[in-house]
Amino acid sequence: MSVRGYTFVEIKAMLERVGLRVLKAYGDDDRRPFSLETPRLIILAAEPE
Repeated sequence: MSVRGYTFVEIKAMLERVGLRVLKAYGDDDRRPFSLETPRLIILAAEPE
């Protein structure tokens, strides 16, 4: 079994390919901005209006 990590840019491109747009990217559950030092990547995406 192998595990692969994805960068924010890769995930954003995947979401856009299926018709979604990224609204926000957070670095933790308290909605702090995402950075390379934050513990996780939480992406809020939606269909275009």
